[in-house]
Amino acid sequence: MTNHNAKKRQVRFGPLIIVILLMAVVLVSSGFSYFYVMNTSDRLQNTIDEIKKTVQEENWTLANQKSTELFDNWDKEKPLMSILIDHRRMEAVEVLISRSNDFVKNKEKIDSLVELNQTAQQLHGIHEGEQPTLSNIF
Repeated sequence: MTNHNAKKRQVRFGPLIIVILLMAVVLVSSGFSYFYVMNTSDRLQNTIDEIKKTVQEENWTLANQKSTELFDNWDKEKPLMSILIDHRRMEAVEVLISRSNDFVKNKEKIDSLVELNQTAQQLHGIHEGEQPTLSNIF
């Protein structure tokens, strides 16, 4: 009779173990997603800051190089980022990066800075939207 009771207990723990494992997978993948988005948006933000500095100094050669680097980095990060964040934000960032790249190539200081500031603002929104706060959860 004790063997029969032991078998019943094992059956009861099976679903519990599966639920715990699934929760662990969700937590680990959420952690990866969070840190990936944070690191990517921070790197892109740093590049934008560098571009803004070079545009303000009117160092168009370096600004163009950094702008192309930003565009290439975004293009490289886009496939995974599109899985993790809202597509509307992705499209907005992509359009802003493309426009800022064009303005830098054409040496349009004011327009370049405006587009770069808007791009930075969108990236900040992505950064804020991924943080685990009560307002983002509910």
